[in-house]
Amino acid sequence: VPRPANAFILFRADVNDKAKASGESHQKAVSGAARDLWNEHKAAEDDTYWLWKANAEEEKRLHALRYPNYKYQPRKRETVKKSRK
Repeated sequence: VPRPANAFILFRADVNDKAKASGESHQKAVSGAARDLWNEHKAAEDDTYWLWKANAEEEKRLHALRYPNYKYQPRKRETVKKSRK
């Protein structure tokens, strides 16, 4: 069962959808733009930031209804992943 998405993940998905609609397909550029926008909204604690926080709380609430016995249990990887370049 996947974890519920946090505010940034929901925001990032929205930025990605808008970037696709405008023709931008380079994920590195989209990720950088999303990061910068998020940091601006977070620093200002403006309405956009609180809207995404509220969306994340709603996502968390719905997740709890769908999976009432869910408990996050992180596990260590059995093998060490090789770093990508």
